[in-house]
Amino acid sequence: MQSIFQDRGGILWVGTFGGGANKYDPARRKFTHVRHDPDNPNSISSDLIWAFYEDADGAIWIGTYGGGLNRWDRATDQWTRYRNDPDDLTSLSHDQVWALTGGSDGALWVGVSAGLDRLDLASGRFTHYPAPAILSILEGRDGALWLATGGQGLGRLDPATGQIDYVVPDPNDSLSISDTFLTTLYEDRQGRLWIGTFGNGLNLLLAEESAAAGRPQFRRYLNDPDDPASLPHNTVLDIHQDQAGR
Repeated sequence: MQSIFQDRGGILWVGTFGGGANKYDPARRKFTHVRHDPDNPNSISSDLIWAFYEDADGAIWIGTYGGGLNRWDRATDQWTRYRNDPDDLTSLSHDQVWALTGGSDGALWVGVSAGLDRLDLASGRFTHYPAPAILSILEGRDGALWLATGGQGLGRLDPATGQIDYVVPDPNDSLSISDTFLTTLYEDRQGRLWIGTFGNGLNLLLAEESAAAGRPQFRRYLNDPDDPASLPHNTVLDIHQDQAGR
């Protein structure tokens, strides 16, 4: 199981690495399986599912490992596939899709192995922002687009210029980010940015300290074998805040 997503209708989508997408209806307590059918062009493009997103129209977008991007129209039960076409510079830049999120401007941001893509939903055209593999994308309340990269730290895109600035660890600064290989991003109800890493724990961006220092400052949460109340493992794959604020 690679990802879990709940749509606005309450359906739980479960992405698997080989078993397709699975829709769980809590009212009926039943799963519906969404699988790739090589003989049916109106099917999902791959059974290797990595990311989900629901847009303002209620369409479900699904990113796959190797099969590109898919859009499911619930009203018509039609699937639309978006694949990389080397002869079309406005197509998806890579068929390995790791992350999806919607922008405040209505566009769809897509994290792929070749970097970051922005899909204009009206035209169906992609704009490319060269970068390392993007594993998670988050648009903050302040409009900043944060990027979790697989090897180059925390990225921040300036949509006006298209420039991406990166935050990387500083071995001489204990308040720097703890790793360059980031896995997930989350903004809590207080507007704070949390960053998961692959092997170096959890990071919290300290807004006030960052403003005072003139550079990003972080608090690190790491596993301590002698402290049972510490982070249980230093690889953090996902972050979620419950109703109690934890």
